[in-house]
Amino acid sequence: MGEKVNIKDVAREAGVSIATVSYVINNINKVTDNTKNRVLEVIERLGYQPNINARSLVKKESRIIGIIVPISEKEKDTILLDNPFYLEFLSSVENKVRVNGYSTMILSIYEEKELIKHLNSGSLAGIIVLGAANKFVYDTLSSVDIPIVVVDQKQSSDRFYYINTDDDMGAFLATEYLIKNGHRNMCILLGGKSDTLVHRNRLDGYKKALSKYDIEFDAKKVIEIDVSYEGGIKAVDKILEVDENITGIFAISDVVAMGVIRGLYDKSINVPRDKSVIGFDNIRNSKYFIPQITTINQFLQTKAETAVNIIMKINDKDTEFIKKYLNNNIVTIPVHIVERESVRDI
Repeated sequence: MGEKVNIKDVAREAGVSIATVSYVINNINKVTDNTKNRVLEVIERLGYQPNINARSLVKKESRIIGIIVPISEKEKDTILLDNPFYLEFLSSVENKVRVNGYSTMILSIYEEKELIKHLNSGSLAGIIVLGAANKFVYDTLSSVDIPIVVVDQKQSSDRFYYINTDDDMGAFLATEYLIKNGHRNMCILLGGKSDTLVHRNRLDGYKKALSKYDIEFDAKKVIEIDVSYEGGIKAVDKILEVDENITGIFAISDVVAMGVIRGLYDKSINVPRDKSVIGFDNIRNSKYFIPQITTINQFLQTKAETAVNIIMKINDKDTEFIKKYLNNNIVTIPVHIVERESVRDI
């Protein structure tokens, strides 16, 4: 359609009344699941965007979900574009909220005055904290009466809901995969913030796999890098300095894995012929890279949609959902290995 899609267009396309569309948009339990799903499908297909601000005023409720990201205001544009992890997570959140009549607002952990302003205005239906935040942020969020979902951080308060990947298992599977492909001389690339929950758990998983297969852990082969494409390129010099005979490289993320492969290529070292590299995340680009990245799938879309679901279900007072999916306020997303081309059997 050339013109802006409105609620009448959705109702006509779905074969329902305008009132039914309104019930679906506002999560009013007056329609069957089949009808609701049909309306949501039409909303997504037509790209209909409800007037959230107007509806919020009428219903005296907020339909905006804030997303706090661990970057400064100046870094927003560059990091969100350069790091596909953030981009894919935020894109999945945006898609989920839009079809449910919500919108999003991205805030930096350093925008303290902005955060307080929005919390005091009552404009937020809930907040997703993506990654590490400072004490001020957590203390501030503890005082508000909206759902707070913290992603990839250790549980520090009963006030929040937590979503984590099974990082320990993911790292174990990645390391075991290298070992089963004949690699007993390997290293792990971790970010400089090795005290964070994600990095600590992945290091634990790495160590467990080494122990299971009687490979001695060597602290020198835990190499700290910047978690970025450029950080992966620079990591190559560190890897070769530690031991040029290392054959297996476990990167903390797919972006780092891609950088490593590029850095090795620049030194005429081929992946997977000369060295094997495994990543973590299963971002979209990992299957388009050459070679395609063998990686751990942490189901980013599921993680993002779960964060949104928790906020919506709590606001809807859906006690059945809360009992079924939240165990001690924590949801752990399972992982599995995705075999592609960057690891070779030796």
